[in-house]
Amino acid sequence: GLWSVTTTGGQGQRSVTVHSMANGAVVQVVPQRSLYVGLAFSPDGSHLYASGTSLDSTTDEDKGAVFAFSFDTGRLTQTGTYDAPGYPGGLCLSPDGRTIFVVTQVIGELHVLNARTGANYSSQLIGSSPFFVVHHPTKKEIYISLQSASIIAVYDVSDLTHPLKVTEIPVQKNPEGM
Repeated sequence: GLWSVTTTGGQGQRSVTVHSMANGAVVQVVPQRSLYVGLAFSPDGSHLYASGTSLDSTTDEDKGAVFAFSFDTGRLTQTGTYDAPGYPGGLCLSPDGRTIFVVTQVIGELHVLNARTGANYSSQLIGSSPFFVVHHPTKKEIYISLQSASIIAVYDVSDLTHPLKVTEIPVQKNPEGM
């Protein structure tokens, strides 16, 4: 690819940064209130989604969010902020790019969102400390790492309004990225 995108969510300036792969130069820095581990491009590369928190204007407190951006020729434009209550961690998109799956670490939920509008198809408790989620490339299944349980939970997502856990895969302690 021509570009890489990184998030910085710890010390220093929190931002989404676009880099040129041709020369390594920073092309754009988009400051954000906070960011976490979730970062995913749409299959066609025209949209980017990142997990973090935004400021709730009514309570003046952080609230979980997915930030939506359009992406064109190395430039990001923020197009939306979608609610994802809790501490949103990993996120992924369906292979067609229409659906976002995001897990929240503190509450232990899976949120299923419309990628274009942010509308919530469903939210459900899934277990303690979910960290990351990936979508199977051809099946209607997602895989979620659950740190506290040391498992990968497999969900059938044929029905976006009610993802169904079909199995658990035991793994080593504290699974994170996949």
